[in-house]
Amino acid sequence: MLVTMTSPDPLKIDRPLPAALPITPALTVLVSVAIAGLFVFSNLGSPPLADFDEAWHALIALDIERTGEFLAYTEDGRNTTASVKPPLYFWAMALCFRAMGPSEFAARFFPAACYVAMVAAVAWFVQRYLHWSVALAAAVLLATQFHMLHHHGARSAEIDPPLSLFLTLTMLWTYHVCRGGRAWPVGAFWCAALLTKGLAAAQVLPALGLWYALERRWRDLRRIALALAIGTIPVVGVFLLREQAQPGVLASMFGAEFIGRLAGEVDAPERQPFYFYAARLWSSLTPIGLGLAIVAAGVRFRPGLARQIKDGAPPGPLLRLLLIWTIVPLLLFSFAGTKRVWYAYPSLVPACILTAWILRAGLHRLESLPRNRLGPLAAAIVLGGQLVPAALTTFSFHRSDYQRRMEEGALIAATAPADLPAAPARVLCYRLSPSARFALKRGGIGYQRCDDPAAIKAGAAGSDSCIVIYSAPFESEVASVRNGDSVEVLCRCASFGLIVERWTSSRQ
Repeated sequence: MLVTMTSPDPLKIDRPLPAALPITPALTVLVSVAIAGLFVFSNLGSPPLADFDEAWHALIALDIERTGEFLAYTEDGRNTTASVKPPLYFWAMALCFRAMGPSEFAARFFPAACYVAMVAAVAWFVQRYLHWSVALAAAVLLATQFHMLHHHGARSAEIDPPLSLFLTLTMLWTYHVCRGGRAWPVGAFWCAALLTKGLAAAQVLPALGLWYALERRWRDLRRIALALAIGTIPVVGVFLLREQAQPGVLASMFGAEFIGRLAGEVDAPERQPFYFYAARLWSSLTPIGLGLAIVAAGVRFRPGLARQIKDGAPPGPLLRLLLIWTIVPLLLFSFAGTKRVWYAYPSLVPACILTAWILRAGLHRLESLPRNRLGPLAAAIVLGGQLVPAALTTFSFHRSDYQRRMEEGALIAATAPADLPAAPARVLCYRLSPSARFALKRGGIGYQRCDDPAAIKAGAAGSDSCIVIYSAPFESEVASVRNGDSVEVLCRCASFGLIVERWTSSRQ
């Protein structure tokens, strides 16, 4: 009698998850913080502040630090689209300036710290509900995501890293509530998100509502709604106090910033197509996509996500939360009038968690194959595609940065020369970039902003000597109002694109 023996399918043999290494929750978070800190803080203060939006924000924060005015803050005495934004980010940067001085590192410290804290929060959450190896994979993906690091991201003095932190904490804690956690921290995180970027924080509300509706967890939804409502109360108080100090700020904030960005294109010449985010992000997401495709094909599209869940909980609720959290805000921003690539950053956080989960689950199954070639290939593509561009940009130095610092010193020296007992009575700035104005302000140079040639003429009137600083492209406009005054060119700053002149009245 012949008996036919069939060998089992290797993909149906689930090996136990790795447990030989003494990886504790605290160690998982510590390693994640170390990885993120390496890429975020290395060489953080070397590049000069970019004009938009780094130097723009730094100008406002430096005014707050020097005047002590934490409610009625402005940009050089004017309400602009930057100065009407909520205060938490500016307050934090002002405190960094007070503690460390108005440097590039101090300007970027709070966003950088928020990004590292976000990676730590993700690592804590993932190792608690999934597995420590998934947590470390998610930390590596977030710590090396090129756009989130280098383009209006963690290494920039921008509002979006703090917003991503508080929105991430809000969403992660929402799932924690459904697993038996307290609801009140959701209100605290939501409050911080509103104080960071106003109604931009509302992008997570449709995702939350849809997820709770699908899960039919109405009791938890009521608890979350109450926490969100309570968290909104302090925000309303802060906004009302600011409206008292600066009448019209709320109308500008909600009208120009929120409704204006939804309904039309702000600060750009044309409206972008609905596929804007896919077109901008594909280059940094391609390695992840290729890795996922290889792993999915290798495991026949059955990665075994349930094996990575702790306590035997079903993977469906968490999987649906991550998908909804990724897709719904992206859809909303894709059809809004104003599109910026950094609007998508909060949605990339759940995308990285989901990617780490699928990759680790798939790679674990591929380890059962006698010749596992797809697993190392996928890991090499993902890690190489993420680590190499992030590392090259993070640890690189540019001669132009050094040149910019030298020119900033020359600008300050020309504006307040050491051979004079004090700076000239008037320093007139004509259409200077935010970075140039920040250089003057942190150098202790008081200046008067001029937006048209007539303002230069009025500012120079009645003064025997004044210094005029202007952008080189407007040289002809400035020359038209000199009125025969004696002109001495003090310096030219090529990196700033500036010309510094001393005007001496012909009456002398």
